[in-house]
Amino acid sequence: MLGRGYDENGLNNWCAAILQSPTRQKALDVALEGFMHSQEFLNKKLNDVDFVKVLYRTFLDREFDPAGLDDWVGRLASGQTREQVAAGFAGSREFTDIMAAYGLN
Repeated sequence: MLGRGYDENGLNNWCAAILQSPTRQKALDVALEGFMHSQEFLNKKLNDVDFVKVLYRTFLDREFDPAGLDDWVGRLASGQTREQVAAGFAGSREFTDIMAAYGLN
């Protein structure tokens, strides 16, 4: 989400936080509170298109597809908050399948 490599202590701390309660909600909470609301992320001042592209990489581990990008950006344009859009990614079937592949709920 921050567009940079990780430091080992940070990685271990965030993984431990998720594994305390390995649920979709906990993964979303970590993404929002640990990263999306961080000053480092906010300093990027991403527009809606770039923000959604970050969510694709963060939650789905892939690049966007044009139709999906348009849909999510349209949701932001129609009044959904960035937190609501991030929750949409976290609630998606694709993210559910990724979590299941790692043995998480």
